[in-house]
Amino acid sequence: MPLLKKGWRALCALCLTLLLSTVWAFALSPAAGTVYDGMDVSIYQGRIDFGAAAQDGKEAVYIRAGQGFSYVDPNYQTNFENAAAAGLDTGFYYYVTATNTADARTQAAAFARLIRGMDYTMRPAMDYESFGNLGAATVNAVGRAFLEELQRLTGQIPTLYSNTYSAQTVWSSDVAAYPLWVAQYNGGAPPENNGVWDSWSGYQYTSSGRVAGISGSVDLDWFTTRLFTATPLPPVSGGTNARTYTVRAGDTLWGIAQTYGTTAAALAAANGITDPDLIYPGEVLLIP
Repeated sequence: MPLLKKGWRALCALCLTLLLSTVWAFALSPAAGTVYDGMDVSIYQGRIDFGAAAQDGKEAVYIRAGQGFSYVDPNYQTNFENAAAAGLDTGFYYYVTATNTADARTQAAAFARLIRGMDYTMRPAMDYESFGNLGAATVNAVGRAFLEELQRLTGQIPTLYSNTYSAQTVWSSDVAAYPLWVAQYNGGAPPENNGVWDSWSGYQYTSSGRVAGISGSVDLDWFTTRLFTATPLPPVSGGTNARTYTVRAGDTLWGIAQTYGTTAAALAAANGITDPDLIYPGEVLLIP
């Protein structure tokens, strides 16, 4: 019996080792560089004592600036000023509600206006996570339009916030050149590989963290230097899936589709167009 028990324990230990090795093999690693202890906040955290948070070990914070077409987080300027005064690195994120590429660019412009002239040290972030009935092609077109317009207006390569499931099932290689800030509540274990990005630049590992200076729960994150504006990144440029066309008077969706070797239905889906007969001069269409 002792020998059998010893053999059983050895077998269990081997199985556990193999299991852990498998889990880590399918995990997503952080981007190269230093990893900073951080959090992300909005009006939901109320009045924040960033000095206390810094003493509690927090080094960086993402702050919600706004949402949709016109909503401005009432605390975003105060949060920025107090966080910077406490010595934290700061960045802003914006919650996107757009359903087509034109609205995506409008919301990117709204975000850029809110943070213009503010001396943030981390890349502006797109928080686009609620897609309604939009298909993956449309979501990617909308997300790409927002990111490209935000980059054009701020001069900074932005980052994309996504949960692991959407990174695996929705986002495509069209946006993989942008740094990934991934959310997966694993209790601090590495997030899963998603098949699109080869590393994470930010990792939100819980939504129920506790930090000195904040009464209530807060999202906790790890941020790599890849998210910092001072870190040079390869330029992000449009590929064959990121062509655009500006509608002119007399154009039809069918005619544009024929020119680019696609279909009116594909153009409508990629740009969130519900009525293919309604396109307007000056509207910028993404060509799938």
